[in-house]
Amino acid sequence: MCDLGKVTGGITGWQRQEFRELALLDYITKLRFQGKLKDGVGGNTRSALIKSWKTIYKGFCPNDVHPLLKWDTENALIPQEDDDTFVWQKIGAQVKSAKAVQKRKREDDDHDSNEVKIATLKNDVITSVKAPPKKKQKTKADMNDKVRGLEWTASTWSCAYDSILTILSNVYFTNVRQWHHKAASAN
Repeated sequence: MCDLGKVTGGITGWQRQEFRELALLDYITKLRFQGKLKDGVGGNTRSALIKSWKTIYKGFCPNDVHPLLKWDTENALIPQEDDDTFVWQKIGAQVKSAKAVQKRKREDDDHDSNEVKIATLKNDVITSVKAPPKKKQKTKADMNDKVRGLEWTASTWSCAYDSILTILSNVYFTNVRQWHHKAASAN
């Protein structure tokens, strides 16, 4: 039923590597916040940041890393490979041409001036459409109603069994006849 190896067997190599990297990233963030991070440590990705850490700090393992996660020269921290050519770029900031923008003129000059023009607006109000009726509130909650079941209080230190007892009592009160028919015979 329960595999004790999953609880006591330790972690896999990739999990250890993940926790090591997270501990190192946490330490790098801490040093950066304190202003103690050496120049040259940086990167756009996790892998690039850890590689730059390794070149500057030469395999140093912070003291606050858990003993099972610590690394040294024999058991080195190896960052995952990723695309190091990744560079952040600002999108949409194109240089506008130096050519002056000319305003377009309306083409009204081509039409005959004797024609009668009918003005049509884009946002004309249509009065024949009625607004939808307001929704009525279907149910009204009475805040004075008491909930059937057990109430948790700090003075009695109610426990998790209260929830199952509340569910069972609710089933009993809503289906008394069926409860007596089926559950009473189980005694």
